[in-house]
This record gives sequence, structure tokens and C-alpha cells, in this order.
Amino acid sequence: MPPRIGMIGVPIEDVPIQDAGILIPAFLPHITDRLRGAVISEAYKYGIQIVDLGEVNLGQGCNLGFYPDRVEGVSPDYNITMWNIKELEKERRRVLTLSRLYDLIVGIGPSHSGAIVLYEKGDVTSRYDYHSDCGDERELPKGARFAYNCGNYMNWVKERLMGLTVGNYYVKCLMGGICGRILADDDNFGEHAKYHDIDSDCFGLWIQNVYPPQKRYGPPSGNPYQVLSFLRASKPDKLGIWEYRSTRDPSRQGIPFIVSAIANSVGVDIENNFCFP
Repeated sequence: MPPRIGMIGVPIEDVPIQDAGILIPAFLPHITDRLRGAVISEAYKYGIQIVDLGEVNLGQGCNLGFYPDRVEGVSPDYNITMWNIKELEKERRRVLTLSRLYDLIVGIGPSHSGAIVLYEKGDVTSRYDYHSDCGDERELPKGARFAYNCGNYMNWVKERLMGLTVGNYYVKCLMGGICGRILADDDNFGEHAKYHDIDSDCFGLWIQNVYPPQKRYGPPSGNPYQVLSFLRASKPDKLGIWEYRSTRDPSRQGIPFIVSAIANSVGVDIENNFCFP
């Protein structure tokens, strides 16, 4: 019997406001549609069938009429509103219930804050990221718990979920705190994880050019072949691919990598048709 795989998009994007120096984490319905379609179509070439579960619904979204560029941003004239953490928590419960129907559920979206929907109490979770995405709680502004974004979503995980074991690979830039522990690149923790939370920037500028490595933190050490070996060994229930934007993929190899990640997660043998420098 072929593995049952479901894919759900989390249409949150961290939109820069031009000349204001701020990022607004916004709910932008349908921004994952094209990406989900591309992954599902590519997987089908290898005989892997993925059920498209659509997107999470976070209430009233922003209808800009175009896909905002993550680097260039948008004019302050546009009415960008933040997504609501309460709505995401509600959708998280729905997604986790839905995940019981599948051997693997895949979450995908341009903002790493979308990873929240697959975090679950008691999980063993393996993160792959250049950043810790966890701020120092003492320095967070009052009310920050209602303004989670790609840079502090792990604070939500740390505050809300008990009995969670998190291992962090490839983290170089500490945002002020850490959820779980930082692992050496050769640690085998990932072989036992049931949720793999992958940020595209852990591989440097390979499949994303939004977050360049910073000299003071050192070069990225992410290795996609190692990640795939962890996925194959652990056979996870949940896989998240975040911060991937096809318009910001300089190598054009992001889709093949994502399909390889899905295949390895369910034990399907395919030839990795990407090249990592």
C-alpha cells in the first residue's frame, strides 16, 4: 500500500514595509498555491501521490493582488494586517487532528512562523536553521506573545508546549535564546525525530537568497544529504519546509530537494536530482 501523504500550506509572509524598517507578519491567502502545485506535480513524476489539503485559514487576510517580494517589500500605502496567533492555534489543532489520517503530513510556507502548526506536546523535534528563532524572554516587548513572527516563533513553542524535546542543527545565530539544545553536526539526534522543521536558510544561499550568512556568526554548515539521511532513518510523522520562495531560489533546486525530503521521509527510493555545492 503506498504511503498516505498530505500537504498543507501556511500562507504567512513577513512583509517588509518600505522606508519604515519593519516586518509585518501577514496572512496572505493563496500564496502557497503555486508552490504546493509544483511540489505535488514533481512528486507525481516519481510515482509519489500527495493529497493537497489546501491552506490553513487565519480569518481575514490581506488581498494585495500580487505576491510581495520578501526583500523589496511593499509601500506603506498598502494596508498590511498581522495574522492572529489565536487563529493559528485553532488551525494548529485542526491540522494535528488531520495528520492522524496520514503517514506523513507536510507543512509548507514562506514564513518560519508557520512551523507552529506542526509542533505538538511530547514530540521529539529536529530543527535545521541558521537562526535560533527564539528571543530572550526578558527583552521581548510587552504583548510580544501576540506578535510572533519568523524570528521568535520558538518562543511560542517554549511557552506553550510541555514535554517537548528539540534538537537544533546548524544554528549559528542566536536570537537571544534557544528552545532545546544546539547539536553538533555529527549528532545522530535527527535519526529519532518525529517532526523535522527545516528552514531553507540553513543551507546558506543554495535555495534562498533572502538571508545571507553573517560574518560574525560564521558560514552555514547545513548539508541537505545529511538531512535526507535523518529523514530516511526516522520515518517522521511530520515534515515542515519553511522560508522557501521559488522567486528567491538562485539554484532552482528547491523543488527537487523538497520532493527528495518527502520521498526519504516515507522510505521511497528516488534518485536525488539536485546538486549541492
